[in-house]
Amino acid sequence: MTASQSSEPSRQALDLRARLEALRPPPVDPDTIPRRRRVIQIAYEPRVQRALARFAPEVSEITVGGVNCLDIRARGNRPEEPGHETLTILYCFGGGHLGGDARQDMPIIAPLADLTGARIIALNYRTAPENPFPAGLDDLHAVYAALMVETAGRLALIGESAGGNLIMGLLVRAGRLELAMPRAVALLSPWCDLTEQGDPTIPEAALDPTLTTDYLNVASRLYAGDHDRTHPELSPLFATFDASFPPTLITTGSRDRLRPDCEALADRLRAAGVSVDLKVWPGLWHVFEFYDELPEADASLQAIAGFLSDRLA
Repeated sequence: MTASQSSEPSRQALDLRARLEALRPPPVDPDTIPRRRRVIQIAYEPRVQRALARFAPEVSEITVGGVNCLDIRARGNRPEEPGHETLTILYCFGGGHLGGDARQDMPIIAPLADLTGARIIALNYRTAPENPFPAGLDDLHAVYAALMVETAGRLALIGESAGGNLIMGLLVRAGRLELAMPRAVALLSPWCDLTEQGDPTIPEAALDPTLTTDYLNVASRLYAGDHDRTHPELSPLFATFDASFPPTLITTGSRDRLRPDCEALADRLRAAGVSVDLKVWPGLWHVFEFYDELPEADASLQAIAGFLSDRLA
């Protein structure tokens, strides 16, 4: 059964949604991607700075499995006594496979580090169109393999949007290769079906103020390249699951452009005997947890932290 929040959207959510709807994202094509990345980086930087100031995490650059990563910990959460190791979470940022980086997701990562007390490793995977599938997934696989050894399997995974796609693709691959699974998975508005063209009968303005069908179609084409988009590592909704899949929390909003995919994924996993907690937040949109001014974002991050902490204990 879907777990939906019972209250109406907060005043802050309604106000922010109106502002975002007035700033609908422009069309995307390969020629505009470099400029789009710069614009997004500039736009997100105040939120990144606010998260760093509010939570004051300790952040360092490291290499894991040959991949550049950020190591983020709550202040004071440094080397432990033997037998009291810090929990470890592997985090995968979003951006439609066309951009983004670990630092840009600090509005989500920093509060989660504070709430869980975990060591969060956020990788900077390669993105398209310069590095299409399976480059980013291979980067994630390399980091995952190294951390599973380092943590003796005491590891959880988090992915948002395209990062959720990569996390799911990694676990599909892990199942195929009979690799060990993590303790738990949290997915924020995961992109699970790259074949989707959208429902033309639903006006875009009535849905998500931040994510359009046009963007999804262009991004999926540039990321998938010549590969069949029904490949389970590209579109995990086409995968076969079983009860070995780890306990999973999925968050989305009723206006999330990817909400139907989130619900379909939850149904597929439950049918395979997987423990799934799906939370649909009314009136909220794609990866609303990024917006620190929303009480719903704070509440969702607290729920995610509790879910992962319980399963890493």
